[in-house]
Amino acid sequence: MKKTWILMLLIFFVLGFWLFVPPYQKDKIIGVFTAGQSDRKCFNFHKQYYKDPETAYFVDSYVWSKENELSTGTKYPDPAFEKYDTLIRVEVQAKNGFGAYIKEFIECPLIDGKFDDYEALIHRINNSK
Repeated sequence: MKKTWILMLLIFFVLGFWLFVPPYQKDKIIGVFTAGQSDRKCFNFHKQYYKDPETAYFVDSYVWSKENELSTGTKYPDPAFEKYDTLIRVEVQAKNGFGAYIKEFIECPLIDGKFDDYEALIHRINNSK
């Protein structure tokens, strides 16, 4: 009986913690378990460039291929597809210099379906012009 109460109290504490903790704190916990995935690697690579990197958190991601880009019928395809076949796009919420949260999309090229630090850096440099 005592073990049941302790277990219920523990569940109540964890659930309460999860409901009231800020999203960027939740993301730190989730990030421990998803650190090896390409979208998380892309997020972690770009996180250092934010004004307040501690408050940046991962929202969502999707893989965008050259075929997807061409099938939309867009007149001006993304110039990144001249060099890469697949990009991963990550939605991020982060505080700007004024302390307000902004939504931003970052992208990283996938080489053979995997994240590559060097190519991500080259892509970032080419897009910052």
